[in-house]
Amino acid sequence: MKKPSKQWKEFEQIIGIVDIRIKRKQREIVKMKKQAAEVEEEAASFFQQISEARESLRNLRPTAEANAIDVYFRRSDYCKSMIENYLIDYSLLQEKIKKIQQAIEVLNKERFKLEKRKDALREVQGVL
Repeated sequence: MKKPSKQWKEFEQIIGIVDIRIKRKQREIVKMKKQAAEVEEEAASFFQQISEARESLRNLRPTAEANAIDVYFRRSDYCKSMIENYLIDYSLLQEKIKKIQQAIEVLNKERFKLEKRKDALREVQGVL
């Protein structure tokens, strides 16, 4: 049996390092996907709150009070400002989701490059 050459060992080490980097990228992708799912759940809850606030705004009616019109307008202004706040928070979460998805795409591209590098190293190793 032949003893592996020094080049063979070096290629194995390099391929091992590339494997480690690929696994690290995969773990980062899983972590980012989990984070994106959490943010999407939070965005869904904000959307639910927006729809509830819109429904409460639609159901507002002046009551039989001494200053019913004044109370009605204050309540409707409060509901409108609450809806605006929820919409702002919702749009911020949507931007965060987009950023996370872009980061996932970048990580996928890097992982793909590493896999190509590993395949190229395997081919070179096969030639040696």
